[in-house]
Amino acid sequence: MTETLQHDDLQLELVTEQETIRLNWFGRSLEKDPEEFLEPAIARALELGRANEACIEMDFRELTYMNSVTLKPLIRFLHDVRDGNERVRIFYDGELKWQALNFGVLRRLADKEGRISILDGGINSPS
Repeated sequence: MTETLQHDDLQLELVTEQETIRLNWFGRSLEKDPEEFLEPAIARALELGRANEACIEMDFRELTYMNSVTLKPLIRFLHDVRDGNERVRIFYDGELKWQALNFGVLRRLADKEGRISILDGGINSPS
């Protein structure tokens, strides 16, 4: 099942599969306060992941730009996950300087147990 969420230049595609809940990011996140749109979408992915005992994946490799305030709801999400049992994989394209910088911050929130992985996949790498 796929749900598409759109706000201005940002499109999120929420894909529900048996063992994976995937939130694919497309376009650009330019909002000064993106939480109003992002938090419900991220909460929905987390809810589905918990209900299905599925891994939650977020794929940013097709995102063309994200401002730094977009990190705030992502950081909050990762803190919530650290307190639970969910498995999370976040994919980004480290060949893009802005993604390498932003996701370098998020990589600090990955855990040693491997439940939370922040992965430099490059745009041509398989997920």
